Amino acid sequence: MKKVLLFLIIVFCLTISACGKDSSNSTVPETTHIHDFGEWSVTKKATCSAEGAKERTCACGEKETKTIPATGKHDYVGKVTKEATVTEEGVKTYTCSVCGDQYEEAIEKVPGNWEIGYYVDELGNKTSDAYVIGSFNGKFCNSATSFSDLTAFVYLDKSSTTTMFRLLEYGSYRASALSSDHIEINLEKEDGSTEIIKLKYSSSQGTFYSDDNKLKSLILNNASLTCVIMIFPKYGSSYDAYAFNIDNAGLKELYNQT
Repeated sequence: MKKVLLFLIIVFCLTISACGKDSSNSTVPETTHIHDFGEWSVTKKATCSAEGAKERTCACGEKETKTIPATGKHDYVGKVTKEATVTEEGVKTYTCSVCGDQYEEAIEKVPGNWEIGYYVDELGNKTSDAYVIGSFNGKFCNSATSFSDLTAFVYLDKSSTTTMFRLLEYGSYRASALSSDHIEINLEKEDGSTEIIKLKYSSSQGTFYSDDNKLKSLILNNASLTCVIMIFPKYGSSYDAYAFNIDNAGLKELYNQT
């Protein structure tokens, strides 16, 4: 019995001794590192035509990068490359400040007072014979009213020296004159100089006119004219006055097309 007890004591002591040995030389599997990346940071900004880039970093120093797709959104800057006139549209060109991509946009014609009109035949059908007509607002005075609304139409025909005027009182009623009346048009140019030209009245057409080519030349070659058509009756001291300004912007281009 004593021998058995001694054997158990020896085994127990050997076991304790084994557990106390240095284990620094033993092999232990290494734990796998799991990256803990921070927030993404843009390192190259994407543009309309070029990709960008971003990256994020782990506490261990490891970096991850990704591509940012091109935005496809251009940064256009507009510039007028052709000025609009009363006869032609203009052009505005838009250019991307990043990649140079371009597109164009039409600019509407400048509103003008002149347009091309066409004569009609006996049946009222439009012919190929053309003239230019200008429409201008003004004021008129006579024995019955003062500074009332006036619409003045000016007609020019390249094939004739005649210049015609149709005057509409209140925009609707044709002004008229008698064959015995003295009629003249007073014109003031931009430089302040003046001209007076005699007019006639056509009752069949309801127009005032002059065959003096000087009148047509003044209208064609002056950017602006202040006009007053005066009607003086043969008897009496009163007179009628029709005042309006003629702007010839675009006139020559249209006139040369007729």
